[in-house]
Amino acid sequence: MRHAPVVDADPMVRISGQLDVDANVDGKQSKQAFKWLARTLPQDGVWLTTNLIRTKQTANAIVDAGVNAGIASGEMEAVSDLAEQ
Repeated sequence: MRHAPVVDADPMVRISGQLDVDANVDGKQSKQAFKWLARTLPQDGVWLTTNLIRTKQTANAIVDAGVNAGIASGEMEAVSDLAEQ
């Protein structure tokens, strides 16, 4: 999985690349998706993010939505080589 939609000043921008922009984790659809993911993802999975804030925000939103496996943002490994595959 990648990340939630990004918050962007220009709605015509489709690819953020290496720009470190925030994810929109507060939208109603996003919150519903996070709850679904929290129920669906393996409880003992390995959590990887990239160095970009939007991936960390998305992972934290999923955890906040209901993953109760003792996962905390400090336990998520950031792998910068995964950014913008």
